[in-house]
Formats: sequence, C-alpha cells, structure tokens
Amino acid sequence: MTDQPTAADDRWTEGDAYEAYMGRWSRTLAPAFLEWLAQAPGGHWLDVGCGTGALAGAILAHAEPVSVAACDPSSTCGRASPAVAPVT
Repeated sequence: MTDQPTAADDRWTEGDAYEAYMGRWSRTLAPAFLEWLAQAPGGHWLDVGCGTGALAGAILAHAEPVSVAACDPSSTCGRASPAVAPVT
C-alpha cells in the first residue's frame, strides 16, 4: 500500500516553485491567448486558479479591463505574484 500525498508534498502550492515551472511559460503565452480571444475593452475578468498571476497580469497590461479578480487556493501563489494584489 502506498502513502497518500499530503498538502506538504504538493509543490504547486509554493509560489516560487510554481513560477519557475509554469509561470514563465504562462507569461509568454498569456498575451497571445488574449489576442486570440479578441475581447472588447472594458470587460470584467475572473481568473480562477491564477497561480502566480501570469494571465491576470496580461489582462491588466493588454485587455483594458474594468476589473480583474484573481483567486488561487494556494495562499503562497498570490503572495508570489507581482501582478495580483491580495484582497484585504
């Protein structure tokens, strides 16, 4: 019988590790994804599972949003994000 992984084993919850593995690619691809979506300026955006905020940051930089809300179940991802300010 194998042991079940615990929250401590989940590297996706560590913002710096996530950024090094996924965030760097997401930052490269997010602007192209937004261009493909071709949404009109002035939208309200929700980024669920935002990780370190690559998509939310691209939305802020390229999509002329009215608002952007981003959330991630990992509290350390949001703190590692330069683009997403935590809700207080």
